[in-house]
Amino acid sequence: MRASAKASSFTESVIREMTRLANLHGAINLGQGFPDFTASQEVKDAAAAAIAADHNQYPITWGVPAFREAIAAKYARDYGMTIDPETEICVTCGSTEAMVASMLGVLDPGDEVVIFEPHYENYGPDAILAGASPRYVALRPPDWTFDEAELRAAFTDRTRAVIVNTPNNPTGKVFSVDELSIIADLCVRHDAIAITDEIYEHITYDGCRHVPIATIPGMRDRTITISALSKTYSVTGWRVGWAIATPALMGGIRAVHDFLTVCGIRRASRRHRPRARPGGVRGAPSSGRLLRDGRRRAPRHGRRRRRREAPHRGRRRGRGPRLLVLLPPRARAIDPALRVLQEAGHARGRRRAPPASPALMRARRRVAIEVSDVLGFRSR
Repeated sequence: MRASAKASSFTESVIREMTRLANLHGAINLGQGFPDFTASQEVKDAAAAAIAADHNQYPITWGVPAFREAIAAKYARDYGMTIDPETEICVTCGSTEAMVASMLGVLDPGDEVVIFEPHYENYGPDAILAGASPRYVALRPPDWTFDEAELRAAFTDRTRAVIVNTPNNPTGKVFSVDELSIIADLCVRHDAIAITDEIYEHITYDGCRHVPIATIPGMRDRTITISALSKTYSVTGWRVGWAIATPALMGGIRAVHDFLTVCGIRRASRRHRPRARPGGVRGAPSSGRLLRDGRRRAPRHGRRRRRREAPHRGRRRGRGPRLLVLLPPRARAIDPALRVLQEAGHARGRRRAPPASPALMRARRRVAIEVSDVLGFRSR
């Protein structure tokens, strides 16, 4: 018995090995890129509130809609980018998953991937898992820049993508507009994709300014932009990242993400906004009026529905068994079987359809969703 040839070509992560050895010997750990400051109390409170509000189940595969909308608003505010949150964003389990999902989603066996080195150690194995061959181009000190002739020689007719990590891990280099323009010219000339790792986008020094390569002319349609909350908010263990790309590229990324991890983490990306009901209590766990002695009266529409549908339980006269699949409001069936039912009119996502149980009733009321201001994504 043996491991696969691909897995056998990988060694233990140097970063994780250094962390293990540092913990073993009580050493200062300079190997792993977690911030040395704690997450703000507002962020932790928002996460705790989301858990307490029972936002603990699967979200939509590519992310809670309000979180994707907030990501799009953030890029519009910071970089002037116009992004469609419905078709161009996929929330992932950190930027690491976004990177491997992107490579698996757009690369084919035999493709080549240009990687600047030194580099974050996952890029090479990610390319190998996708069946592609890495081609390395050196970043040389003291400015950690590349030789343009060497970079041009690395691009061939088999080049499918180039990995651009800016600000760079581990050098800290921030690619200039001129350097990004050279990379963009080669991408256009060779019909290649730029896959960017921009997780350190807000951690820059000495007046350096981060510029996404997607903003360089000609690169909007051929760039996959990857980032995460991990470094900016000191929540590396939460695994909240995302990939941004045009629909032509996003289709492959979302397909791989769906079968790789199903969905990203839901904590702190959705909050419940309870609504007051006449005669009731704001945020009450179930519908209906609250009586003077604290007991809750069953909602009238629920009683009427039960009386109305009682005669039709099981097999209805002359029409066979009734099939009705209730989906959450505004939901679209993802499972192929449910999609067929939905298109046939048997699966419905009506906001006002009375649910079949108190649990479903509570789920239906959780329609209003928002992203916490403390995450820094809300438009100002």
